[in-house]
This record gives sequence, C-alpha cells and structure tokens, in this order.
Amino acid sequence: MQLNLANSTISNYIADLEKRLGMRLCERGRGGFSLTQQGQTVYEATLELLNALDQFSQRLNRSTQGIYGRLHLAFAEHMLGAHNAFVVEALDLFTRRAPEVNIEITTLSSDEVSTALLNKQADIGITVEPQRYHELNAVDLFDEQMLLYCGQQHPLYEQPEADISREALREYRFVESPVCCQAVKYIRICVIGTAMPRHTIRKPGPR
Repeated sequence: MQLNLANSTISNYIADLEKRLGMRLCERGRGGFSLTQQGQTVYEATLELLNALDQFSQRLNRSTQGIYGRLHLAFAEHMLGAHNAFVVEALDLFTRRAPEVNIEITTLSSDEVSTALLNKQADIGITVEPQRYHELNAVDLFDEQMLLYCGQQHPLYEQPEADISREALREYRFVESPVCCQAVKYIRICVIGTAMPRHTIRKPGPR
C-alpha cells in the first residue's frame, strides 16, 4: 500500500522508531530493504497487537449489542467516480445503523485492493477482481461494459461500427486496461473482504 511519502521521510520515521525502541529494525540503503531479526519480531508483535485490538473491539460490540470501532474500505480508483451513487447510498445506510463506527476510505489500483485485504490493511474492498482468492469472500455487484474508443483523427473514426471487423482492429495499436488484458467485453465488479457484512448493498437495476 502506498504511503504517499518520500523515501527520506519514511527513513526518518523508521530511524526515530529505532531510537525509541533501542534496536535496529531493518537494513536499508542502495542494496535494498530487509528486516533484521529484531525488526521481524517487532513486525510480528505489531500484527498480534492489532489483531488483539480488533478482538477487543469485537468483544465489546457483542457485549453492548452495538457496533463500534473502525471500518477501512479500499476502492479501485475509478469506483468512487463512476458508481458514486450506490456507494454513497450504502455508506449512508451503514452510518445510520452504526453511527459510532469510524469509516476510512482508501483508493488504490485494482490489484492493490486485493493485496491490501490479504495483508489485513483493509476490511472490505470494491474492485475488479481478475482472480479469486480462497482467503477472501466475494460478492458480485455488477458487470461493467468495456468499449474501444478513437479520436477524430483516427482512420476508423468515420467508419460505421458495424463495418469494423476484428481483423481491421488488429492493424492498429491501442491502449488497454491492465485488468482487461484478455480483451473481454465485460468486467465484473466485486465487493471482497475477509469477513463480509450480513447485509450487502447491491446496485439497483438488472445486471
């Protein structure tokens, strides 16, 4: 997951943490980046701590019959713009039912959404899912049609669409989405996560 920070800034943060802990956490420099044995121990202990905090929050939720804590959502970069309406509707409904939950939203590339979920850096994601992971649960939301476009200066611009064959298209270069490299006509948008909510908000209308 990208931090949107300069390498020098990240290095300063790590150095400050190493100073506070009194140990060297990683080897960094021109040779690359690698955790030391102590750094690996701190990393694993941090994951255990974060997991314990999640379990603590879940236990409180069960005892009070309420929903508290944090919900981290990861969206593919184009999702919030193209399909903003149903996302806003789902968030509005959730916040009405669970007003005490703090919602965080991160936009990532399609592949990075799945990676963030697998690394437990996000709770739920909405993205194009090129492959299924057995560690994640997925619910299909809708199919999105993919089309080819050309500008007015292109040789095919004036030709009727019905007259343009696959053979004609192969004569020209085009830019394609990295998640649609198989030249598919439709891509499937999924909501994925390690623990899916009991009620899933679906986009209204036929798929």
